Amino acid sequence: MHELELGRVKALFLGTIPDVSTQECADCLRSSLEESTTCVQCRSADVYRVPAEEIILRKALATDVEILAPEEALAKEFGGIAATLRYCTT
Repeated sequence: MHELELGRVKALFLGTIPDVSTQECADCLRSSLEESTTCVQCRSADVYRVPAEEIILRKALATDVEILAPEEALAKEFGGIAATLRYCTT
């Protein structure tokens, strides 16, 4: 998810990610894989659980990422999510 937030993802292969959810803060919209009673960034107690693929899809839609939905059998081979990254030479 970090690479997605940095804008380094070129294409995202997104299937169902079984049994993985994230926590999102209603105040600052920060998402985290860690379960807590408060937000890891702003310490708000207004946090809720969201399926991981929903958070990832929202972040991908907010950037210039090509989103591909592979067939279920293929998605299972790579755990439900994979990406190709952009690399910059400086």
